[in-house]
Amino acid sequence: VLLSGGVDSSVVLYWAIRNYHEVSAVCLDYGQAHKRELAAARRMASSADVPFTVVRVLGLPSGKRGQGESAFIRGRNVMAVGIGASMVDTLGGDVLVGSLRTDPYPDCTPRFIADVSRAIASPPGAPRARVLAPLHDFEGKAAVIRLGLDMGVPLQRTWSCMLPRGRKPCRQCPSCVSRDKAFRTVVEQFR
Repeated sequence: VLLSGGVDSSVVLYWAIRNYHEVSAVCLDYGQAHKRELAAARRMASSADVPFTVVRVLGLPSGKRGQGESAFIRGRNVMAVGIGASMVDTLGGDVLVGSLRTDPYPDCTPRFIADVSRAIASPPGAPRARVLAPLHDFEGKAAVIRLGLDMGVPLQRTWSCMLPRGRKPCRQCPSCVSRDKAFRTVVEQFR
């Protein structure tokens, strides 16, 4: 499981534990300013009791485009999938990503998932490797949160903010806005 420490990848981690015999988590340290996501990923893997690996990727630009905009690294998901594929290469297996088809990024679309899955396809005789996005059929992050609650995912341990203000989320970046809106929707549905 490509584990960022956010809601979606954490729910995918717990989904994988229910649907696979062996599960491990991989997190990329690509020099992101929001180091809290690395700590959240480590906590989540520990809570789920799965092996956890941090892969350091050096030399990437910060990706910050301007004041108040989210930190964005073009090709980050392509790189993450490639690293995940190389880690399952010897045994075969699936690379699971926590993307939703409703995410506004081109590297979260069903077409992207299908294309990278074909790109990492194993040569004849090699173990099978695929890229899967188990949450793609969900109608938004609120549905993911509901699944996470149903599975007992410790969502309070997740981190989504791309532009933290010290130890607190900014509540303004696209990740914070999406997360906060989804949690409000879930809370309203339980009232």
